[in-house]
Amino acid sequence: MIADGMGFNTMIAADYYQKGKTNAQQYQSFPIKYAMSHYPAKTGSYPDSMQWSSGYNPKAMWSDFNYALSDFTESAASATALSTGVKTYNNSIGKDLDFKNLVHITQIAKRMNKSAGVITSVEWTHATPAGFVAHNVTRDNYKQIAYEMLLESKLDVIMGCGNPDYNNNGASSHNTYQYVGDSLLWLGLKAGNTIFYPGGITADTVEDCNGDCIWDSWTLIQDRSEFQKLITGDTPLRVLGVPKVFETLQQSRSGDINANPYVIPFTTTVPTLAEMTNATLNILDNNPNGFFLLIEGGAIDWAAHLNQKGRLIEEQIDFNNAVDAVIHWVNENSNWNETLVIVTSDHECGFVWGPGSGPPATFNPIINNGQNNLPEFSFYSNEHTNSLVPFFAKGAGSEIFVLFADETDPIRGRFIQNSEIAQGIKAIWGENFFTDHIHFLGLKVSEKYNFEQNSTNSYYSTTGRILNPQIKSFLSLNIFGIYE
Repeated sequence: MIADGMGFNTMIAADYYQKGKTNAQQYQSFPIKYAMSHYPAKTGSYPDSMQWSSGYNPKAMWSDFNYALSDFTESAASATALSTGVKTYNNSIGKDLDFKNLVHITQIAKRMNKSAGVITSVEWTHATPAGFVAHNVTRDNYKQIAYEMLLESKLDVIMGCGNPDYNNNGASSHNTYQYVGDSLLWLGLKAGNTIFYPGGITADTVEDCNGDCIWDSWTLIQDRSEFQKLITGDTPLRVLGVPKVFETLQQSRSGDINANPYVIPFTTTVPTLAEMTNATLNILDNNPNGFFLLIEGGAIDWAAHLNQKGRLIEEQIDFNNAVDAVIHWVNENSNWNETLVIVTSDHECGFVWGPGSGPPATFNPIINNGQNNLPEFSFYSNEHTNSLVPFFAKGAGSEIFVLFADETDPIRGRFIQNSEIAQGIKAIWGENFFTDHIHFLGLKVSEKYNFEQNSTNSYYSTTGRILNPQIKSFLSLNIFGIYE
């Protein structure tokens, strides 16, 4: 689960408003709690202004207030790292530095006969959902991305905004088709077609998503009632959910953009992210082999870019509610010995700190004004930053992230890299990402190590994890020694 643009202070500000205190969310009590860095391999912007990243420097971060304001990632590069385990250049969708296709975690899931889905509160072809499915040199090629996600992927569920028949308030209004491919694709989806004609000439078909050698058409849903109906009962095999709204579920609605949270009425004709989450879980859990699901609270980032305090908190709370929905599903329909839940962010946006912060190195805390009152904080940027973001994990195999948390920040404690999330999931699933190209490089692989390790989480000192590869979730975990 990815809260796009959420930093530590974004999370704290929403906690103060929603609960009146910090550490009040269920996921904040997960046993694995670290920070996470997210810098790309190359910063800047594809294709003209890319340069090598200098990484993340903990000392510089806390000795220079402006340090975090440069050399940052963006959502496509971060999503690609989170999905493939490989850092790349800004604006890349599933491509490495040589512009070759990387393998997404969703592709691995489908190869293992699992189900897979991506859902978001912004356009479904936007950077984060696209960065878990598609392959393109730039995130801006929405049409190409839409066609790949719908006709070349084997995903079971895609949900998100971008409906060309409605505006940002959910009223009928013609908009661009770019977020849903083009008019031919959109009209074909409405008709339930399995054959499409990209560019109007060459035929292309949807994929077989369940291995029965039959093309599986997308069931398009748009009404809020259709999303709600899918929360229980029987479901279609494959669902494309595009609510009746253009860019975002709620953040882009009209009205005073600087109003306090919930002052401007919500658009009631679109689902919440939690409703989309519950519907998707009910679809994906039909597969006895399990599933992978990306859930993005995408408009947290949009509100932060525009320095909208009220809508930032609204979007963060909407994401929190979706996390609660997932936790409830695990407790009621699965268990923590077979399901892994990860809650994190792709990057921080807005440089949220308390009043009076600034150069040379003053970082003041958010001021709590009590539940349902806007806390006191300021935006010190309208862009992304290189600040560390939160990382939480619970469930099957989550102990592996103790091994990856091998760097330390003086304030946030131990931290992992964003690319290590996919690496960890691959290891849990038995994917041998350590040795894919070792023999090609002329290296040898030693015998597997048998290990047991105790490790203390220095960020939350009460969290101690015991790693034992004999437990069920680690039967497929191979740790190799590599030498020349």
